[in-house]
This record gives sequence, structure tokens and C-alpha cells, in this order.
Amino acid sequence: MRSSTDNGEVQTLVLVTDIAGDARQAVRVIFFAMLIALVLAVAAATVLARRMVRPLAATTDAYRRIAEGDLSVRVGDESRAAMRNDEIGELMRSL
Repeated sequence: MRSSTDNGEVQTLVLVTDIAGDARQAVRVIFFAMLIALVLAVAAATVLARRMVRPLAATTDAYRRIAEGDLSVRVGDESRAAMRNDEIGELMRSL
């Protein structure tokens, strides 16, 4: 509701319930946005962790077999992990 005074001022009346409703809606939007961001972050962390753990598990298994006396273990050349250009790939190629 707007009203004007004789000196040219304009006064506006805003109901607190209107502001409270807008604030609740904003909180809901922020909450759901944060929830979606959290789900995406967990999914990305899971994918990255699996990409690191699987080659390390294969390397650990190969080294365990070598320690048990099986010297016929070949992992480095045919493994996808060996094609990586990071420390895991270097470890696999050295095996």
C-alpha cells in the first residue's frame, strides 16, 4: 500500500507476512541447491576414489603374488592402469 504526503514523500507499507514467505522460499531454494551440490560432490568423490583404488589394488595383488614366489606375474604392459601418466601408471609399468 502506498500513500503520499504533502511534502512529496512516498510511504510504502509492506506486510511482514509477505517478507517472511519470501524468506522461507529463499531458504528452501538454498537448501535444495546445497543438497544437489552435496550429492554431486559425493558422486564425484566416489568416481575419483574408484579410479585410484582399482589400479592400486591390482598392483598390491601383483606384488603379493611376487612375494609368494610367483615370478610370472605380468601386469604393467596390458593393464589400463599402466597407460596412466601419473604415479600409479609408473608403478604399474615398473612391475
